Amino acid sequence: MEALIDGARINYIDAGTGGGYPLVFVHGMAFDHSMWRPQIELFSRERRVIAFDMRGHGKSEVGDGQYTYRRFVGDLVGLLDFLEIEKAILCGLSMGGSICIRACEDYPERVWALIACDTTCGPDSEDSRKRREIAIEGIKRDGLGAFADDLLAKVFAPSSFTAIKEVIAGIRQVMVSSSPLGIRGALLAQAARTDLCPWLPAISVPTLLVAGAEDVISPPEVMKEMLRLIPSARMAVIPSAGHVPNLENTPEFDAVLSGFLGEL
Repeated sequence: MEALIDGARINYIDAGTGGGYPLVFVHGMAFDHSMWRPQIELFSRERRVIAFDMRGHGKSEVGDGQYTYRRFVGDLVGLLDFLEIEKAILCGLSMGGSICIRACEDYPERVWALIACDTTCGPDSEDSRKRREIAIEGIKRDGLGAFADDLLAKVFAPSSFTAIKEVIAGIRQVMVSSSPLGIRGALLAQAARTDLCPWLPAISVPTLLVAGAEDVISPPEVMKEMLRLIPSARMAVIPSAGHVPNLENTPEFDAVLSGFLGEL
């Protein structure tokens, strides 16, 4: 399905008709909504579930490729408006988690609960910005193949390349099939993001933080600092998982989400 939001067609899935507030999944950079397929299948049995491709990702239109977090949050809220959803439970991973946190800041009245997975509240370090600049130039020069291989090597735990080999191959295909302009725009948005950490104590909705035990990008220690700052937060660490625990240890991840959702 598609929704026209601020000049771009946004691809989305709307599944399930259960009671309670809808659950909205937001994917990580260079991925698309399909990274949430196991959770869409499970949780749509009892509630309404929305998942979409961010602008410049998957089957959503690219637009001008000049993205900011404000742009991504605007698309998220625009989709809620299009679907006539007053409030939702937001669940995002990595960049998607940061976008969900930013949505809590900019549109607190639209968020019923927050689930932030393997994400961080802080801005890019100088070293991270330089790496993103190098990645942008590399995509311009060589396309998305090398970028995808480099990112996948960082986000998945070493054991996952054996345990879920086919899943990772599917994610890679999504990445290399993406718009180079869209991925470069997402890298720019990441490099330019603001520091959300000072604002975290203002989050008042129920909040679940999820970290993969072997995540080297947003390690559990980093997320524990977010746990300290958010008054309403709890945290779960998923064993045998890196930066993408919903795919690397799906049963444990789903059990944690089910427990949290059941208490709302």
